[in-house]
This record gives sequence, C-alpha cells and structure tokens, in this order.
Amino acid sequence: MKGLRLRGAFLALVAVSVGACAPYSYSTGPSGDLPHRVTDGKVALSWKCLRPEPGIVRLEGLANNPSFPQPIKELEFQLYGVDGQGREVSRTRGEARDYLIRTNAPSPFTLDLRTTGGEVRFDLVYMYRMRASFDSETFGPQQNLARNVCPDVKP
Repeated sequence: MKGLRLRGAFLALVAVSVGACAPYSYSTGPSGDLPHRVTDGKVALSWKCLRPEPGIVRLEGLANNPSFPQPIKELEFQLYGVDGQGREVSRTRGEARDYLIRTNAPSPFTLDLRTTGGEVRFDLVYMYRMRASFDSETFGPQQNLARNVCPDVKP
C-alpha cells in the first residue's frame, strides 16, 4: 500500500513538472493572433493593431522576458503618431499589466491612441528597468524604439 502511494505521488510530481515546461503560445494572447514582433534580447513584444473606432488606433499585445534570468521591472510604452515630415502629431502612454515580468511570464498591454488625421506611421518606444547584474541591487534603465509598428493600419 505504501508503495502505491509513493508511486502515485511520484507520477503526480512528474505530471506537474511536465506541465510547467509546456511552452507559452503567443497566439493565445489577450485578443487573438499577434502578428507584429520585436525584441531587444531581454524584452520580447508581440502585438496587433486595430481600429476599434474612427480616430483611434489600438495596440493589443504581450510583453515577455523570454530567457533573461533577471526580471524586467516597470515596463512602460509611448506610442507616437508621426506625420510625413517626421514630427510627432499624437501620443499616448501605457504600461504592462505586471510590475515585474519574470522569465516566460508574459504580461498583456493595451495602448489607445487618439489620432489627428496627419499620421503616416506609428512608432513605439518601450522603457524598462533591469538589474545590472545578478548581485546588483541597482535597476538600470533601458529604452528602445520600434518604427512603423502598425503598417497594416491606414492613418
């Protein structure tokens, strides 16, 4: 009887371990398929662009820390509407749902930009903090720019 319980506990442990190793599917994000992607080696973003109503461009996506052992902290976004001369004509801000994004623990985000009608493209800046090293308590700032993040959305 003791052997059966021990074997059952072992099988349960194996089942939980295998389930924990299952890969996360980006296509099952907060709103379906996420065709656009960018990464800087530490943060990986996947998103889709929508026009939920006239005058609004929406980014719905997931932010992930795919393999870096340190958590990402305070991930923030700025989405810009840019005109034909490269000038900012609209802007919005947002942040990932989770304050800390640990390895393979995606966090959803949504950005709604009210457009002015002069936009020819949309650019995304993302900023976060990450520990400089394993033994450091200091979180250093990182900032990246992705241009033309909604090529499939007509201004």
